[in-house]
Amino acid sequence: MNGSHPSVLILQWTATLVVLAVEVGLAIAVVLAIHWLVTLAHRRRERARHFLSLLEIAVADGRTPESVLVEACDTADPDLPIRIHILAAYIENGVHLDAALDFVPSVLPADIRAMVQIGLRTGRLEQVLKHARMTLDEPRDASSTGLNATLLLIALTSSISSSVMTMILIVVFPKFRQIAMDLVSMKDLSNGNAVARFVLDHNDWMILVLGALVLTSKAFLLARIAGPRLRLPGLDHLRLLLPWHRQRAQRNFAALLAVQLDAGVPEEESLLSAAASSGNAAFNRRATKAVANLRRGASLDIAVAALDSHPAFLWRLRNGLARPGLMTDAVRGWVTDLDARARRNELIAGQALGFILFAIQAAVVGSFIATVFLVLSSIIEASLNL
Repeated sequence: MNGSHPSVLILQWTATLVVLAVEVGLAIAVVLAIHWLVTLAHRRRERARHFLSLLEIAVADGRTPESVLVEACDTADPDLPIRIHILAAYIENGVHLDAALDFVPSVLPADIRAMVQIGLRTGRLEQVLKHARMTLDEPRDASSTGLNATLLLIALTSSISSSVMTMILIVVFPKFRQIAMDLVSMKDLSNGNAVARFVLDHNDWMILVLGALVLTSKAFLLARIAGPRLRLPGLDHLRLLLPWHRQRAQRNFAALLAVQLDAGVPEEESLLSAAASSGNAAFNRRATKAVANLRRGASLDIAVAALDSHPAFLWRLRNGLARPGLMTDAVRGWVTDLDARARRNELIAGQALGFILFAIQAAVVGSFIATVFLVLSSIIEASLNL
């Protein structure tokens, strides 16, 4: 019989459909997982914006933040993040919002959480929320937003393409090189081209360069996805070496220190709380050193130099200390200047990083492709001369 039994055909078709359904399901799961990871940073910031919006409503209506949060959660709004519901549960059990934020730290980034707590403790929540909103909405201009998206795309494509290229260099290229050498001498293969000769003799260096590129791209993606939750030894010290990160930490510190001093908060407590608004553990340790200097009898402007020793800031700080209650006005210009510097430096560094990643990958891949074509042409020429 040429045909199969109908039951066999049904089983074959059923197995085919099951395999197809599994493959489609896996593909959908991978796409959803990638989407979840890529949008994680956006969803984290969106959750914080939602929370700040509720606090802004409380300030505008003259109500307590606790009552607004509990009322919002009672509406059963599906867009309200689950962490805010957990926070509201603590509040309903009698925990003040300031303390409840420590029980649910993931509801806000560390720097924004410290700012909100300062606003709650000093009674200047409205003033602090403006600065928190400014910090959360970075980058605010279209050029920086577009640059971040471009860098994310470059990092993603570089990671994928460099990984594929590395596998080719490790698995495929050595066999290709050996087959070519069996047909044509090494000298004829490179045809006198220095780049081709280097690729043929030292493809291990290309593997190292591409490996470094893959690691750099993956590190960028990890930092982008993990965000402020990423805590590795020494990472915060490295972040302070980045001019824009250090300037934003100093900007937040200056603004929140002024708010607390104007509210009459003791200097030691003001230093530690303001440093926490940087979201950087290394910066917090510098604040601890500043407090130690205060306890040894140093004045505030000298102690603060451990965190920001710029003459312009220290001059404004001394002017503010000479006029009690006007510290915020004294440092406003410095805060604005630091914000502008941070945006400019981040934009320049982002453009440079994108260009370097693309240039390195283009150089390695281009030299490899040129070498392969040169080898093939040498083999063809040798075969024609036989």
